[in-house]
Amino acid sequence: MRNYFLLVLFAMAIMNVVGCQTPRKHMAEQRDKLDNQEPWRYQIPALNAAPTRPLFPQVQRSKLNNGLQIIVVEDHRLPIAELGVVFKVGSASDPHHHGGLTYLAGQMFKEGAGHLGSLEFAEEIANLGTEMSVLVGKDMTHISTEVLANKVDETFALLALMATSPRLGEADFNRVKRQHQSLIASQSANPSYVAQVSFLSAAYGDKHPYGHPNSGTLKSVANITLKH
Repeated sequence: MRNYFLLVLFAMAIMNVVGCQTPRKHMAEQRDKLDNQEPWRYQIPALNAAPTRPLFPQVQRSKLNNGLQIIVVEDHRLPIAELGVVFKVGSASDPHHHGGLTYLAGQMFKEGAGHLGSLEFAEEIANLGTEMSVLVGKDMTHISTEVLANKVDETFALLALMATSPRLGEADFNRVKRQHQSLIASQSANPSYVAQVSFLSAAYGDKHPYGHPNSGTLKSVANITLKH
């Protein structure tokens, strides 16, 4: 019986060796074939070749009667348009003890605008096949979206409504605030977030505009109401 098991193990070992050799042989053949088809892979680039000159897009600028600056960069290689609105207001403008105010205000941009409630506004965005992103930095707030070129007019209208006529509903604000507080509470268990909050406070001081994270803290967000 022992000899039988040894014979089986020996046969299995031979099969494994043969099985491994077959794929390796096939891979080697494929590699040699590729090397013959694409010999340029082994050619060293010329040292004296002239560097490639960068091609920068042409920027078109104009200004509306209300002072809003319009910047357009055209690239028709893909049927996609990127739209954005930038406000020169960021978290550095938050009042003392109200860090996170601008961040919450930015999130409220997506909670309904004009005649559209929160759900209706979200449905309009979904029907366009896109989404609206709001980024709040230290010195600016940026609303942006990317949409197919044939949906630009509808998206422009929705983006303008979003930027000029946010609803700021009380029920929506309370929901967004609670969600944001839950997010901060979960981030508080992340060492990198704790280090960021501690660094900003130590580097700039609690009263400095840069002394708190853009999203605020649990203590500062608790002080924010819709009236702010």
